[in-house]
Amino acid sequence: MLRPFNGKRPVIHPEAYVDPEAVVIGDVEVGEGSSIWPCVVIRGDLSKVVIGRFTAVEDGVLIHGGGDPAQEPIKPIPVVIGDHCTIGHGAILHSCKLESFVLVGMNAVVHTESVIGEGSIVAMGSVVTKGSRIPPRTLVAGNPAKPVKQLGEEVYENQRRRTLFYKRLADLHREALKVID
Repeated sequence: MLRPFNGKRPVIHPEAYVDPEAVVIGDVEVGEGSSIWPCVVIRGDLSKVVIGRFTAVEDGVLIHGGGDPAQEPIKPIPVVIGDHCTIGHGAILHSCKLESFVLVGMNAVVHTESVIGEGSIVAMGSVVTKGSRIPPRTLVAGNPAKPVKQLGEEVYENQRRRTLFYKRLADLHREALKVID
């Protein structure tokens, strides 16, 4: 479901896929070839959410562009997700930045004002705490998430393959929905 909020409407690239069971609200942009799967909630009500090209947002993910309600007026802090990222099932992203080629594992949390460097991996169930800076090509794990190891150049090709797989799968889902109509 695409829903406007406060005069802002989601902008979805024609080559992106948003599952009918996903909820996308307000000031949200979804780039070419990206896929938003069932039970995803993306709220661009307090701040903008930008999802780059060929990024897969898997089932049950929550993305919110918010701010700190303890501060008046609320300072908007957007969510910016680069190209060729994968956000695993059940992850939570709040007012953070993911550079391109990032993998966020299932049920991981990336908190407010954190930046995940290009080609990095946030392990399943990890919690990246508020304001963290994760260097490029770094695997982080734990609660709080800490660097575990430096990753090689292969992360770029692996992540590109992963996201192009999701693009092809999304195209199949789009075709299957036409049969129901």
